[in-house]
Amino acid sequence: MSMLDRIFGTPEERKVEGILKKVEAETSEVYGPLGNLSLGIVKATWDSYQDVARGLGFSVEGQPTEQQMLIFYELLYFFIHLTIRTAIADGLTKTQMFKLHDYLNLSLSQTAADTFWRHLPVEQKSRIAQEFLEKLNIAEADYSECRVFIVEDKPFEKDSLFGRLAYNVAQIWRSPSDPAVMKSALMAAAKVFTRMQLDNLIHDVAVVIDRVKPDTLAVLRDRPWS
Repeated sequence: MSMLDRIFGTPEERKVEGILKKVEAETSEVYGPLGNLSLGIVKATWDSYQDVARGLGFSVEGQPTEQQMLIFYELLYFFIHLTIRTAIADGLTKTQMFKLHDYLNLSLSQTAADTFWRHLPVEQKSRIAQEFLEKLNIAEADYSECRVFIVEDKPFEKDSLFGRLAYNVAQIWRSPSDPAVMKSALMAAAKVFTRMQLDNLIHDVAVVIDRVKPDTLAVLRDRPWS
């Protein structure tokens, strides 16, 4: 083996390395915007959850109660629905929406399971993720009934998205008629929504989503968690 081969590898090794770098770059270019969107949804959920926690007087440290977990999941359902609704409004086609929905379902169901149950075996987390998807479908139907984002003079109106969120959180907190609970949920989500730049995140996804292969998403979906 020549000194050049010792330092830089054989021509075959360099060729393989070059192919791997190219694949990695293309994967990052195509799936990076989807990852950023998914991360944006999770960050919006977590930030608003912390605000709600302060408003309702509970800590986000330590093992949460069932009510606290349900509030986190409700906020996650809400921001997923906002994302889907915004993507449709921004003109994504049915095929593009299918790919987006598939990716978000995969990514965020795993996030939902890992947030509170990272320590559990893979099989149990898989069941939790599946249950999350089932409840997400129910929540999607619930929020889809809302025709407007918010009613200015009636912010807790259930026919609006933010009003429905406030109502749902108050129900979870077992304080359905408490305006302080509803205000805490509504204000937390609204504040985060105004700064998450959802249109920009979706625009970046729209640029690359036609290059996403549905069969790749299927492989990712069926891959066991590490």
